[in-house]
Amino acid sequence: MSPIIIACIGGLRSGSTMQFGYVRKVLEASGNSYRNMSYVACEDWNQIVEAATEQHDYVIFKSHDVEILEKLVDLDRVKPIYIQRDIRDVYCSMKEKWNVNVDHIESIVEQDRQNYQRLRGRSEILFQVYEEFWESKERGIDEIQNYLNLRLDAQALKQVIHEEHAPDNLGARVFRVAKQISRKTQNLPIFNSDRIQPLKRKVYEFLIRKSVDPETQIHPDHFSKRKGAPGAWTEMLDDSEREAFEENGVSCHIEL
Repeated sequence: MSPIIIACIGGLRSGSTMQFGYVRKVLEASGNSYRNMSYVACEDWNQIVEAATEQHDYVIFKSHDVEILEKLVDLDRVKPIYIQRDIRDVYCSMKEKWNVNVDHIESIVEQDRQNYQRLRGRSEILFQVYEEFWESKERGIDEIQNYLNLRLDAQALKQVIHEEHAPDNLGARVFRVAKQISRKTQNLPIFNSDRIQPLKRKVYEFLIRKSVDPETQIHPDHFSKRKGAPGAWTEMLDDSEREAFEENGVSCHIEL
């Protein structure tokens, strides 16, 4: 019998790497064999089709491209898991890590809506909410194992919940040093010129690729000062950003 294909799908900065990690841990703790395809872009969908011919219980991959599921319609056993995060916090994470600004809010909100609309009609899919998963890892993991028809005993579940993994390869250490240099020089005009900015972006992308843990897909830029805690938007959005979200149908009213 062909393996079950688990597709961990989510938008950028939505928590898909966290979800991907816990799905892998559930498979390992339940004693199942699997092929870890790591990150797969839409244009590389044939890699999934090829892996589906191998002798494993599962094939698992992560992607930000919702469209990849439409490429896999001929495979019998595809189980997508989609994670959605408060789009205001997604924007704040992008703002902190990638220097996006208020001009990007409309496209960020629209992409999030398009992703959801493309997935909501599927007959089999697990939708997870980042904020609920962050609040209770046990509940999030329970949703995953129920969806996959697996069952962990209490000891295995505890191990999955508390096991942590952070990248510590050479690429990760170089990336951290580069980030420190970038912060110290960010107010110097020469490092913010139109000529230098594209070069900085290319260096950033190169270092990210080199620092990614191939097994977990974790890299240093996944970590923030808030450690992933929801609600960053209540502190980080300025008036123009709140107004932009409101114009795109996303409330920024704070309950007192």
